[in-house]
Amino acid sequence: MNEELKYELLLIEGQIKRTLNPRDNLDRYRMVGNLSVREKELLRFLLERRRHILNTLFICSPAEMTRLKEVNERLYSLTQKLHEKTYGLYKALLMSGHDPDFDDDIMVEGTLTYLVDDWDGSDSVLKMEEDKEYESDFPFMMGLICDLNRNNYIYPCARTFISFDPTHTSDMTMEQLHLNNTLDDGVSWEHIGRFKGICVCHAIYCLISDNLYSYPDVLRMNDFWCEV
Repeated sequence: MNEELKYELLLIEGQIKRTLNPRDNLDRYRMVGNLSVREKELLRFLLERRRHILNTLFICSPAEMTRLKEVNERLYSLTQKLHEKTYGLYKALLMSGHDPDFDDDIMVEGTLTYLVDDWDGSDSVLKMEEDKEYESDFPFMMGLICDLNRNNYIYPCARTFISFDPTHTSDMTMEQLHLNNTLDDGVSWEHIGRFKGICVCHAIYCLISDNLYSYPDVLRMNDFWCEV
């Protein structure tokens, strides 16, 4: 493993902690919400560099590949359920009938997100044998990224949305209503040679490309929230 990159990783995470310097867990949540735009931009810059380093250092051990398959299958399944639940709720709304005198601007939205309940480490962040190799403070950093997400700075890893249309009928299919999952069409969202045999789902791609997590972070994700 590249020791220079590991050293830079420790420096970056140290700078991030000094920027926040929270007293306790509650203070962390409050502090992230009160950050200025400039402070958020600085954190985003540092977290982007952290993501790049961890992706470069990614060992891809047999245990990590097994875990990647597990998380990938779980997120794909949750994404499918998100679309199905959205369709089911919207179909129930169509079956109940639309009252134009009372029903205005009706929308059904679904989101799939990753949650960290405690920056100090909890069931939300899985401990792995390779932790000692990366030396990253995964619970703290993943908690920070999660809270930036909660403050609408980043995005859910999967989302569904439909606005009421009087031309829609309850016998229309998911495809006709454009509520089916078209992003996961059997083509992997990651073409790294080391991932051969794994069709990486869009949710993982979104977590890494939009949400500032690295592949080592994704392997440690153990708490997802799916709601419509």
